[in-house]
Amino acid sequence: MPKLLKWGLGIAAGLILIIVLAIIIVPMVVDPNDYREQITSAVKEQTGRELKLEGDLSVSVFPWAGVRTEGLSFSQPAQIGGDMLSVDTAQIRVKILPLISSRVEVDTIILKQPTVRLITLPDGTDSFAGLVSEDAEEEVADETAALAVVIQGLEITNGTVIYDDQKAGSRYDITDFNLVTGNLLSGDLASVTMSGKVADSTSPEAIEFSLDTQASIDTGTLEVTVRELKSRITQAKQGLEFGFDELKVQPGQRIMLAGLAVAAALENRTFNISAPEVVLDQSKDTASMPTLKVVSDDMDMSLSEVKVLNLSGALAASGKLSLPAFNAAKLLSDLGIDYPTADPTALTAVGLTGQFQAGTNSAKVSDIVLNLDDSTLSGNITIADIAKQAVAFALTLDRLDADRYLPPEDPNAVVEETGTGAEALAIPMDAFKDINVNGQFTAEQFIISGLKMNNIDVKIESTDNSLTITPKSDLYDGGLRGAIAYAEQGDAATLNIDQTIDLINLSPLLADLDVSDQLSGIATLNLDIEISEVDGRQSNSGIIRLQTKNGAMKGVDIKGILDTVSSRLSAGSKDKATGSGDANDETRFAEMSGTFYLKNNRLTNNDFKMIAPLFRINGEGVIDLAAETIDYRVDVSIVASSEGQGSNDLENLAGVTIPIKFSNNLYEPSYSLDMGALFGNIAKQKLNERKS
Repeated sequence: MPKLLKWGLGIAAGLILIIVLAIIIVPMVVDPNDYREQITSAVKEQTGRELKLEGDLSVSVFPWAGVRTEGLSFSQPAQIGGDMLSVDTAQIRVKILPLISSRVEVDTIILKQPTVRLITLPDGTDSFAGLVSEDAEEEVADETAALAVVIQGLEITNGTVIYDDQKAGSRYDITDFNLVTGNLLSGDLASVTMSGKVADSTSPEAIEFSLDTQASIDTGTLEVTVRELKSRITQAKQGLEFGFDELKVQPGQRIMLAGLAVAAALENRTFNISAPEVVLDQSKDTASMPTLKVVSDDMDMSLSEVKVLNLSGALAASGKLSLPAFNAAKLLSDLGIDYPTADPTALTAVGLTGQFQAGTNSAKVSDIVLNLDDSTLSGNITIADIAKQAVAFALTLDRLDADRYLPPEDPNAVVEETGTGAEALAIPMDAFKDINVNGQFTAEQFIISGLKMNNIDVKIESTDNSLTITPKSDLYDGGLRGAIAYAEQGDAATLNIDQTIDLINLSPLLADLDVSDQLSGIATLNLDIEISEVDGRQSNSGIIRLQTKNGAMKGVDIKGILDTVSSRLSAGSKDKATGSGDANDETRFAEMSGTFYLKNNRLTNNDFKMIAPLFRINGEGVIDLAAETIDYRVDVSIVASSEGQGSNDLENLAGVTIPIKFSNNLYEPSYSLDMGALFGNIAKQKLNERKS
């Protein structure tokens, strides 16, 4: 036994001596530079690329077998040219003894000033062309599957990566890249630091980034742990800071993120985003987030009870939203969004609460409460099919003056030409096309373009090729009711407007709309109009019935015209009397009515009637809305008694019909009166009086 021990110790001593001699002698005897040509030739044979080793090669043997080189480069494919990879200094070492048990322990890999150029030519040829086949990849994977690899760390300093996709027309440059890691596989947390710059060919400013964290990977379970991560991205005056307390990734089971914090600093605004916990449960195919907060200046938005189901299939998300009132106008301004409003105080108190549910092709927002300054909108919105834009809603508004939120009027604005009158009157039929909306909207009051509507109730119903809107509203002491129906059939589209506007006060209505002040009174208007469009060409037809009481019509002064007639009669003049209206002219009446037949923007009327204290009028003619012209004849009959009207000179015309022709401009028409015909009418009247 002592002899056996002696032999054993002798053998061990011999092995130790051999190893020591190898450590001392091999680096002295073996010069790796003598094998430079064999190495480069082998690489050329295997890859077709040039490997250049410009600096000295040095080796180490024990306990680390490794190589260190300076001035290494690897070429691109011949079509591209230049180097794909170049490194000023590279070092990699492997521990000898663990190799006996199929364990690879790699010392810290060192790469100084590495440069990688990944280029894609316009024809699709890229830097990896011809390098590795799929069979080779599978072979490498099979050979390394049984090896346990441990890397002590990675140290990259002043690296550069150029990605130039000439086919897509994009280029990204990563410069000043530094990455230092410890042993991520040791079982203990190891530090990781990274920094660099990214330049995009489309952006003049480079992006700077940095990261500092601790991480570990469990080689048995492959669980990844990352703690105290802090990262920063900056570009010009903008920056983003991202971090969290801990991230745990359990493959196939759970991903847990704790203490998420994001700070986005824009030029004039900072947004802080935080989430105490985010959990992704792969075993249950779900994700959850108890709360997420977004804070910026006076804005404090939160999402709560967020859940996501069916992560691997048809996603379904739900949660609650809370956004207390904040100054949205200031937010827009800080973000550089120019949105001036007619009312400078608009958008200074905006808030929103509600619940949401969303799938891959559907969404629903319920219990909506939107506060817009002193207005409140509540209700529900459902999108049953996002692809088909199928929307259903039920919304209630208390009161809103929409004009406050429109851009302010510019007194120096140049009014653009609207084209022909027909083009100005054309209805945008495309606005009704493919609308897939059903719902109801109610409001106590709504103001738009000066128009004041109260007690509004609008219902919308749609099918594949039709849309029906049924509005009801109180309107200027009267009311509006009816239906607007749109339908498609082949290449043809029709829009039917059936509306009754009953007993409205015209003067404030037209004044608020800033349309015209030419008509006042209490009016009832019935519209029954059909607009058709085929191949982009529109036509229209229908009936408009108007009845107005106790009003006035501006632009025409019938009383003034009659005074002219009276003075000419007194002078015995039989010349034709002509003149033009003035915007300030006015004719007051007790009743006015007429039926107007619409055909392609032309209104034809043959039953116009007006009853005034001094006269009665019957009329007929044509109004061309597209050309804005009028061709109209009225017959004026003087009332027998006109006391108190200051028109005693006209009493001798009582019973006489006075024909007046209106023409030219619709809004300031010219008139003419055939005095000869008038004298004839007077003579006939006197002759009839004598006969009686």
